[in-house]
Amino acid sequence: MHRIDTSTAVDGRFVDKNPTLGVKGTVVDADWLNAVQDEICNVITSSGVSLNKNSFVQLVTAIDTISKNAVAKQLVDGHSIQDAVSTGVFRISDFFTLGPGFFIDESFYLKITSTDGTGNAVFTLRKKGEANAIATIKTVDLSYASVNELRYLNKMPSSTTFADNYYFAIEFTGDEPSDYSFDIEGIISKN
Repeated sequence: MHRIDTSTAVDGRFVDKNPTLGVKGTVVDADWLNAVQDEICNVITSSGVSLNKNSFVQLVTAIDTISKNAVAKQLVDGHSIQDAVSTGVFRISDFFTLGPGFFIDESFYLKITSTDGTGNAVFTLRKKGEANAIATIKTVDLSYASVNELRYLNKMPSSTTFADNYYFAIEFTGDEPSDYSFDIEGIISKN
């Protein structure tokens, strides 16, 4: 996008014709008109709406769709144990909602420092009230210090309905290490 920059514009603004003062008025060129058209069309098509010559509500529909999707995004953050889910399983993130068409796009930084631990630390996606993990995200060997960075992407099928209360958990198998830290950050959103 750019401000009108023809020779008859004044400081990037339009001026009216005034024959008394000898002002010709701003001449609008194709560059500016095409820039405005492309900016508006890009907003409409990026929201998933197809351009339709006979519709006069496409821009407002697109803005509404984009706004709703932005509101639907949630930040997921976990860097401490919040509570025990069951024996050896601990919730490490806030509860969040997953719905049809939503996906988790997470970046993980996991650091386990251990000289006395045995077994594994297993990071999972879970649903409140269900015994089994929905997905295993990463398993970390506790027998030595381990640093892992990874990205996890899990898209919910559009034909499935999901409820609230999903969360990330850590489960220790074997001896819990004497020192560990982890950080989970990411976005849950609808594409």
